[in-house]
Amino acid sequence: RQVRMHLRKIREREYSKLRALVPSIASKKKVTKVQVIEEAVRYIEELQSALLERLRQKHGSMAEDKAHETVETFVSRMMSQNTSSAHSNTHSESVPPLISHPTNSFDKSRNQTNFLSWKTRTI
Repeated sequence: RQVRMHLRKIREREYSKLRALVPSIASKKKVTKVQVIEEAVRYIEELQSALLERLRQKHGSMAEDKAHETVETFVSRMMSQNTSSAHSNTHSESVPPLISHPTNSFDKSRNQTNFLSWKTRTI
């Protein structure tokens, strides 16, 4: 029972962190967990579109390659940080790389490019 309560507190804290990062819901008093996730996804899509537009303005037809390269670099950095913190962590769980995850049906039904689902290229 204590473990469940501890996990629940952790989950609530993480939802609060995510909620604080999403501008459309950060200042609202009552928001469901589903709304937090939906708005977070919407916000990520907006950021992705803004990034792609900025890259299109800067790199023209090479924008998608640059976007992929940017995301790939970011994910690599995050994974190396994750790996180094996992070694210092007492938990022995390993985190699989994000890029190797298959595209799920949610991603397939979306109309935007999911840069994480692209095949990994050698840089």
